[in-house]
Amino acid sequence: MNDVKFEISFLRLALLAVLVFASVGTTEAANKNWTGGASGNLNDWNTASNWSPSGVPGTGDDVKINSDKSYYPILATAASSAVGSLTIKAGGSLTLTPGGVLVTTAGGTSVAVSGTLTISGGTLTVHQDINGSGIINMSGGTLQLGHDFHLAPTNFSATGGTVEWTGEVGSAGAGAFPGGPDAYQFFNVLIDNAVNPGFDNLANSFVIAGNWINNGAVTLTGQATTVTFNGATAQTIGGSSSTTFDSLTVNGAGVTLATTATVSGTLALTSGVFATGTNQIVLAAGAAFSGGNSGSYVNGNLQKIFSVGNGQSFTFPVGDASNYTPISLASLNVTTAGSLTATSTAGDHPSIAISGIDPIKGINRYWTLANAGGIVVGSYNATFNFMPGDVDAGANASNFIAARYSGGWTNATIGAQSANSITLTGLVALGDFSVGEPASALPGTPPNPPTLTSCSIQTGGLALLKLSGAAGRTYTIQASTNLTSWTNIGTTTADVSGACQFVDVNAPNFSYRLYRAMYP
Repeated sequence: MNDVKFEISFLRLALLAVLVFASVGTTEAANKNWTGGASGNLNDWNTASNWSPSGVPGTGDDVKINSDKSYYPILATAASSAVGSLTIKAGGSLTLTPGGVLVTTAGGTSVAVSGTLTISGGTLTVHQDINGSGIINMSGGTLQLGHDFHLAPTNFSATGGTVEWTGEVGSAGAGAFPGGPDAYQFFNVLIDNAVNPGFDNLANSFVIAGNWINNGAVTLTGQATTVTFNGATAQTIGGSSSTTFDSLTVNGAGVTLATTATVSGTLALTSGVFATGTNQIVLAAGAAFSGGNSGSYVNGNLQKIFSVGNGQSFTFPVGDASNYTPISLASLNVTTAGSLTATSTAGDHPSIAISGIDPIKGINRYWTLANAGGIVVGSYNATFNFMPGDVDAGANASNFIAARYSGGWTNATIGAQSANSITLTGLVALGDFSVGEPASALPGTPPNPPTLTSCSIQTGGLALLKLSGAAGRTYTIQASTNLTSWTNIGTTTADVSGACQFVDVNAPNFSYRLYRAMYP
């Protein structure tokens, strides 16, 4: 019996020993409080004696930086390990400089800032949310954010660096902002694949001094959000995803589009040129624009969506790299909804030589109104603006004519003109528009006046006139019965071979009729 008791006791001791030995080597998450001031390493995060209890924060540790310390941590190298969460108490501070890296892994509030967080370089990775009533000053580096940016606008300011939404906690849905009457000031904004930071959870305002790179699923139209680009140097809107802004303001050194962008509310042009390159800025059907001046306009492709309706008007604030030369539409009748793209291009039209406009006595600029998708226009008037320097020396504006190009040239009616603009009325088609004095002959070619090659009577007594002239030129056909009084009865444009024809549908009303072709 004694032997049995001994064996049982031995087994209990053995089990206790196993349990004790099994716990050796494991590390539980702990609270780590910054003390600082270690000899020779006063501010070093990776010095064990700067922490209480002693030891550099390890995986899963909850780090607290309290107030009333003589020295606060500066991360100039990578933290030896990721931590669970980071709390900076009121009066405390943490500084990340180039080379500094700190990663948090806790869900919920990963970083709480009641004191001061300064980022001049390096990378701080916030697993989920960042919040607090303290101050974050950012002049460089990267702040990676998994979800919510729970800081009021007055608690964050960036003069450099990048805030990157990583969407690491994608299952939590779109991110959110607490908002406020002030604007959030960011420098570079980077949104990763499929991420929605939740910019529009409230009617927030954002000011961007650097670049906007959207590779995700950003929404900005759920509330009346405003994004203002105010950089001191040229900025970029880009990314693999197109951004739809509610209201977009350009008020800095200028913005370049690296991808197409859309505005559903208001495009405000205050300062800086908005350069589209081969991309385009699209204004939705209900969108408007404000501003537009010699220092702020769209250099490139501006597209506007129009609904069905008569008597519409809109000004395209376009220009080239150096000059603001807008296009204003009036009395626009749209029979099928769609979009127009407008551009203004410096220099003569590539086909000016066959336009009937003298290339050395005109306006060295042409404007384009192009169908960007689906629109059908009944009629409209258009005012084209130009710079005094666009007009050729010696050109007489009182002699100007206008022509529209769309595979060939057609004369347009001038309704009014001033020193810096010309208005064309009764337009019924889109294309490129040029203005200048009539050309007496095509440059570098013989005068090549129109020649009537044949005139024949068709079924019903209609008269068919066939002519030969200069390719691309539009001729006015006139008719007379006495060779003294001539009446314009229509126009015809020569094809690439110079041939054209005209049918006089009123010929049966006359016993005879004489014809001639005039240019211009």
